[in-house]
This record gives sequence, structure tokens and C-alpha cells, in this order.
Amino acid sequence: MTDALKEIAEIMARLAPSPGGVLHRRIGDAVRPVFFQTEYEEFLYATDGGTLFLVRFKERIYGITAHHVFTGNGFEPNRLFITREKFAKKGTPPAPIKGTCHPSSPRGAAEGTDIIDLCLIEFD
Repeated sequence: MTDALKEIAEIMARLAPSPGGVLHRRIGDAVRPVFFQTEYEEFLYATDGGTLFLVRFKERIYGITAHHVFTGNGFEPNRLFITREKFAKKGTPPAPIKGTCHPSSPRGAAEGTDIIDLCLIEFD
């Protein structure tokens, strides 16, 4: 796990739930569906639901989603398929994933919340 990934996880662990959302003019550009690559030629990708949001931190792009997206759905986490573009075209390669992490020791106002269900994805 890189230092930037650890730093983001630490920041996430300190966050208290916000009473309102943060408005971003092009937030729709930062949203991706969560897909998993299958072994079936006729159904290359499948989903069990889920959304991923792209964020920029220290000039790198990271993904934020829920950790439960990876558990209990029968898909292997290493088969995660996130598109580089907003709308994928056939043959589009996935964004290469370097690693994942999630907050494991919430502190302060974050204690007792579902912040530990967040998952941060680092792309290559």
C-alpha cells in the first residue's frame, strides 16, 4: 500500500458523517458502475449492484466504493472491472487496479459508524 493510499485511509477514518452532501458541478463524470469480469463469453461482465466514485488526491485518481461490494456476491475481488471512460465501449480495457484498502480503526466521531465499510481503490 502506498503512502498516499494510507494517508487517504487515515483521513477517511477521521471523517464524521456529514449532514449534507458536497456539491460538485460534474459529479456525474466521477461515477462508475461496479462490474466484475466473468468467464462466460456471452456475458463478459456481471454486477451485483454498486457504484464507485473517482476522486483526485495528490495528482492521482482513486476509487471509493463500499467494501461490501467485494463480499458475499460470489465474485473474486481481482475480477473487478472499472472502466476508464464514463461509458465503456466494447474492447475498452479496464482501469488497472494496484490495490485496495479500507479504514480499520475509526477514531473520534467516526467510531461506531459504517465508515469501515468504505473501500479505497488505487489504480496503476
